[in-house]
Amino acid sequence: MQNFIVKQEKPLKPQKKRHSLYRLFRDCLLGYGWFLSTLGKVALFLLSLLLAVSLIVIPLWYLSTTYPTLYGYLVIGIVVGCLFIPLFLRFLRGSKNPLQKALHPRIGTKFRGSAFFLIELFLLLGAFRFYQEGNRTVAVGICFLFLFVLGIGLHRCHERER
Repeated sequence: MQNFIVKQEKPLKPQKKRHSLYRLFRDCLLGYGWFLSTLGKVALFLLSLLLAVSLIVIPLWYLSTTYPTLYGYLVIGIVVGCLFIPLFLRFLRGSKNPLQKALHPRIGTKFRGSAFFLIELFLLLGAFRFYQEGNRTVAVGICFLFLFVLGIGLHRCHERER
């Protein structure tokens, strides 16, 4: 039937497809092993996160229920520290370059912006405080003052971006 001569080469051995039960079982176990190791890593991460949070929350809870005034002073100290540490670091960063002639105006603008933020924060906290004590009219007045100061701050921020 064939009228031409074909060069005979070694016939290729067909590759055996090893779909043995052993290989399928091994692949299945490897898949489950990967899934369970990933699940274990996630569980270990969540447990470490729970431990870290509990090391912070449980002593603060105990302090707040046993010594509420000390807890209040501690919280106020932490908030004040969180507000003034960035100001201090900004001041140090600005004062490291003595060659700048405009150092003092820059420090003034940084402190002005931070003081503006503190004024807004204290107005908002004052409004909440008066509302809790039952002086709703004073709280509403302070809220209007807060909204007015916030509007001025937003306008200043918008003008600076232009």
